[in-house]
Amino acid sequence: MKIGLSVVICFLLLLPQFLGQDALSKGLEGVIYIVDNQHALMDFTTRHLGFGRVRGTFNEYQASMFLADKGLEASTVTATIDASTLDTGNPGRDDHLKKVFFDVAKYPFIQFQSTEIYRTPEGYRMKGDLTIKDVTKRLEMPLTVVTLHGIDQWENRRIVLETNLVIDRKTFNVVYDNEFWDGIVADEIEIDISFAAFHYNALNNVFPWRKHSIGTFIRDQIPRKGVEATLAEVEQMFEADSSDYKFGIQDFYRAGLGLAQSGQAINGVEVLRLAITVHRESGAPSEIADLYAAMAEVLAGEQRWTEARESVDHALEFDPRHPAALELDRHLKE
Repeated sequence: MKIGLSVVICFLLLLPQFLGQDALSKGLEGVIYIVDNQHALMDFTTRHLGFGRVRGTFNEYQASMFLADKGLEASTVTATIDASTLDTGNPGRDDHLKKVFFDVAKYPFIQFQSTEIYRTPEGYRMKGDLTIKDVTKRLEMPLTVVTLHGIDQWENRRIVLETNLVIDRKTFNVVYDNEFWDGIVADEIEIDISFAAFHYNALNNVFPWRKHSIGTFIRDQIPRKGVEATLAEVEQMFEADSSDYKFGIQDFYRAGLGLAQSGQAINGVEVLRLAITVHRESGAPSEIADLYAAMAEVLAGEQRWTEARESVDHALEFDPRHPAALELDRHLKE
């Protein structure tokens, strides 16, 4: 069988990037995927007065999946939903649902963590624990695989899994103590989920590295000056509030992950560590947790288990419900 020269060249150009991403899984024996909120669905449907259908969604949620090298049956999922972002398109109704039915002031989050994924003749199924308010119940649902091996135009890996299930809201204490008003909402809630997630490829050049990004400076200077001298200079520029570069968390993040994915794992860790140092006070807790989780994944890829676990612990200190950190916590070796 003949293979065209153009195909070979294309493969060789992409190979370092795919190998770079694979390198992060060599210790964990899997890869962490982060939900793409802009292209995922977390919808629900119920009956109003037992007749008309009302559709709603949650506008803010975090979710991650550990996609194991061994396959889907060794993989796990964690999700955290901000219950206060419930949205049915009717502000008055939404306020009532959030205040009375969900009591978001006391129970701000809905959480799910898978316990098992297994295969049947009809396809995959997933079991997991769903927590709403003060009730946790084990659920089981079908799992449709749209793709486990997608590559998008930015050369990020993509997975899409879908499921639907029906729950009885009253078993989760989602009720109103006024019988008349409680009866307006049907007991059965149909949930429709499309879990679209990605594993970021920091090496892609579809979006060129910005000239004024500190990430570009780091990438270009480390080969010339070494990581220690480069990062010392970066820290000095940050403290001097230099206007020559953008020092955003994402700028550091891309540089750190880019180094790790190109085979410079420890240099990547040092970049992520510096990002935490300079943004610790100003960054949102979830953003600092993102950096720690990324650092943990890189360290696990190098089989530096103690440091990886310390990084996960720090991530959970900043955001106890951080899905990627929780997934790493489940799969890190002791």
